[in-house]
Amino acid sequence: MSNIYLGVNMEFVRHEDKSFEWGVNKAGELGYAYVEPMVHWGRELLSEAGYFHSVSMLDDPWRVRRACERVGIRLSGLSRPHPLVQIPEIGVVVPEAGDSLCR
Repeated sequence: MSNIYLGVNMEFVRHEDKSFEWGVNKAGELGYAYVEPMVHWGRELLSEAGYFHSVSMLDDPWRVRRACERVGIRLSGLSRPHPLVQIPEIGVVVPEAGDSLCR
């Protein structure tokens, strides 16, 4: 029989007003094996200042990997809240760019 490991979407730290790295550390403290980061295209002021848990896909993808490796948890996927059909230039480019974080 297979093992089932629990993961958590980074939205669980949304109201903490902390950085992505802080959220990954908190997930590790709570015993989660996987996290699902929320990624966005472009720059988000609160994320840049360390007050929001999302990560820009314009950042170095190794930032996400290093944060997870420090805590010993893995990525389960990415939360990419962009409609595919609303603006095709964004709805297709964003998921493709986000996939580079998972490789």
